[in-house]
Amino acid sequence: MRKPIVYPHPAEELTTLLPELRDFRSVGRLIKTEMEVRLADGQTSKALDCLDDGLSFGRGVQAGALTSGVVGLLVENTILKSFSRHMDQLNLRDRDKLSGIARRRLTQEDVQPGIVSRERAVYARTFRNHRSDALGLLSTLDPGPNASRTARTEFSDVREMLRRKPEEGPALMDSMVELINTHYNATLGELKRPVWARGYPATQDRSSPAARLLFAICPRSYAQCGDRFASERTLLQLIAVHAAVIRYRILHKHLPDDLEQVNPGGVGTDVFTGGPLRFTRLGEDKWEVSSAGPWDRGDESSGSGGRRTPIIVQYRN
Repeated sequence: MRKPIVYPHPAEELTTLLPELRDFRSVGRLIKTEMEVRLADGQTSKALDCLDDGLSFGRGVQAGALTSGVVGLLVENTILKSFSRHMDQLNLRDRDKLSGIARRRLTQEDVQPGIVSRERAVYARTFRNHRSDALGLLSTLDPGPNASRTARTEFSDVREMLRRKPEEGPALMDSMVELINTHYNATLGELKRPVWARGYPATQDRSSPAARLLFAICPRSYAQCGDRFASERTLLQLIAVHAAVIRYRILHKHLPDDLEQVNPGGVGTDVFTGGPLRFTRLGEDKWEVSSAGPWDRGDESSGSGGRRTPIIVQYRN
């Protein structure tokens, strides 16, 4: 991880295979397992090294477009969730080491703009490169296993249209490049705003063949993916705040009344609301720190329930 990381698919298209991602997930699970073994053996400092390595590895995997970004996110999230269940094993020195790891990670540049920009380039490159063979491209693509019935129908309809009128392929590909740039440029604009102020655009116009085809294979909104990235950051924040509470408890022999007493700084801000994270005392040696979490956005069939999905890390001694 100390060496330069070079993405192996500089000319990636929608049809590019990414077999290494399966192995990257296996490496992430291996790092998590080593961390858990270290914790079981009481080697908390070495377990923290594993945590740091796992977060570095997950970020390194995110050198590509959206698929790589999500796999790296899964690696990070798996390791963080596992570690969050062992906070009671930390002594004061471990707490300080964890705090340093968390704060360093939280000040790193956000990976999302780079991932979204590369995703935009993958779509645009694919459509440009297959401008003269649009029907051939569609024979290799698929809306995916999680696509709605509407998306599958629209994809099939446009493909059938091209079979009848293959001469319309170049114009269709040109229109899709224009649409993808507009769609992702709007998303990149939202990523410049605080998480709680973002309103990810969701394309509703499906009147043209290009729009129907594009949003049969491309997410209509980045909202759910953006929530996943924000949730991973929030989990790291909760762990960092727990470290501050543990330090306070060790030094003062009792729990703080609120988070202001542990002085968490910006780490204590809930990215989903802009307000403070919530600290709840559950007993003399038990507490939890939580975030309001993202809105439940539902899906095309059920819609949003108007509720949030809170993110909670609990400490039990």
